[in-house]
Amino acid sequence: MTHFIFLMVVFGLIGLFFSSWFPSALGLFLFLTDDDFIEWVLQKIGIRLVPDTLGPEFIKAFVFLFGFSTLLASWKDSAPPWLLSWFPPSASWYIIGGGALFCAVLKIISVAVVRKLLPRLGIEIAPGRQNLTILAVLGALLGLAMLVLHWAHQQTQWM
Repeated sequence: MTHFIFLMVVFGLIGLFFSSWFPSALGLFLFLTDDDFIEWVLQKIGIRLVPDTLGPEFIKAFVFLFGFSTLLASWKDSAPPWLLSWFPPSASWYIIGGGALFCAVLKIISVAVVRKLLPRLGIEIAPGRQNLTILAVLGALLGLAMLVLHWAHQQTQWM
């Protein structure tokens, strides 16, 4: 509860300063898509998440992408023109679900590499550094995926 109040006060003050409701919506988005909050809500309704599986990561990614698309859709009218070119024409459910599944699979692969594969190769990661290493592996996987997509796009242009 204090986390919610803190976010609403901070982002509300920013919204008052800029005379915009978007910072308040951003604060609400950050609160509702917090992993701990999602797990708490699911536990309150009786759903137990099994760690290091695809289910919890899919749910967290789906909530994040749904909240993000809702935030972008509500902000679309007041966004600067240079940012409008980045918005998808319409956010449909299969795009949000596919994106969530893609994010969940990438995170599971990253966690598996850091927690299971690297120790087998003799690379030990300190427990306090595992999250940072997972983010680094996730970034590397995303970069590799972007390179493959770029390469595939270049190949189709030559044909």
